[in-house]
Amino acid sequence: MEREAAVYALSALADDCAELNDGDLDESYRLQQACLNLICSQLRDPITGSTPASELLVFKHRVQNLIVDRFRPRFLGGIADWSHLWLDLTYCHLHDFGLSLATLSKPVNFAHAHFHGNTSFNDSQFHAPVLFTHAHFTGLTSLQRVQFHHTARFTEAEFTALAVFNESQFDRDAFFDEVCFTGSSWFRAVTFDADADFTSAQFWDTAHFQDSDFASYATFSQAQFTSTARIEKCTFRDGVDLCEVFFGGPISFNKSEFIDSVCFDDAFFTTSPLFRSAMFNEVQFHRTHFHCPVMFGPFQFSTTTDFSDAVFCSGFGLHADQGSNMELTLDGTCFSYDEDTVIKELDNAIPSGLLKTAMFEYSCDSPLQIRGR
Repeated sequence: MEREAAVYALSALADDCAELNDGDLDESYRLQQACLNLICSQLRDPITGSTPASELLVFKHRVQNLIVDRFRPRFLGGIADWSHLWLDLTYCHLHDFGLSLATLSKPVNFAHAHFHGNTSFNDSQFHAPVLFTHAHFTGLTSLQRVQFHHTARFTEAEFTALAVFNESQFDRDAFFDEVCFTGSSWFRAVTFDADADFTSAQFWDTAHFQDSDFASYATFSQAQFTSTARIEKCTFRDGVDLCEVFFGGPISFNKSEFIDSVCFDDAFFTTSPLFRSAMFNEVQFHRTHFHCPVMFGPFQFSTTTDFSDAVFCSGFGLHADQGSNMELTLDGTCFSYDEDTVIKELDNAIPSGLLKTAMFEYSCDSPLQIRGR
């Protein structure tokens, strides 16, 4: 009760400090910021066990609501009371945290925070950098229709249940490097106006990227898709790095368009990828391993397609209708069956002379590289 009373006293002081300082905004903001920092520090008590103390949860909910209410505009188009303050919830343990419909004009820091229960940031706006580095989400996490007007960093965050980013917009760089999605992840109709970094990200359940728009460079280098990956009807307007990506389950690029170059160097496919109606310009498959039958075409490749040193352990099909502008390279490509079978499978789709440097009846001993959780 004493802690709760102190929190309410601090919030009242922050609300009234403009009058207390005779209109001195700088001094008022400093006092408000100090009060907010003290209030936030009360949320650092850890939540442990499957049945945490009800008193602790009640206290956390009241403190959370007090903070959230002051970052929400009181009326449509209004300015939230504390939107000019920095929100620092580093190392805090939050329960059923909801920061929906909020407006935050200053940096926000959730680094190392633990989000227990369900979490929602739906329809909020971040006008300054926001950090979720090393944050841990244990329940349903919803960041739908969120507008990130500045850098958003989720580096090494962990989502152990469903995570939804549908219809969100990233105006500046978005960092999801080394993030771990144990549950399903949804990035449907997301707009990335700047670089999108998913380097070494781990997707242990279905990953959905349908209808998303990547206006700048996108990298999934060394990412791991252990289950289904659906990168469908997406538009990639700049280069895409899919080097060393592990595809351990069904993967679909159906109806996606890659306007600039795409790199699949050293990628690893364990099941047949789907490329129906996908459109590629310059694409590299250097040393890519296909431990599955694969069929390309028709009309998927418009310029350079390079399979140099790629490995096809099962079947390789290439549709005859690829367009006159396609430039195909099979330098050092490895096939695990004889040349006659390869030519028959290709069904005269390419000149046999392109196979003069290929290797046949190749034995692949490359192990499946699955990183642990």
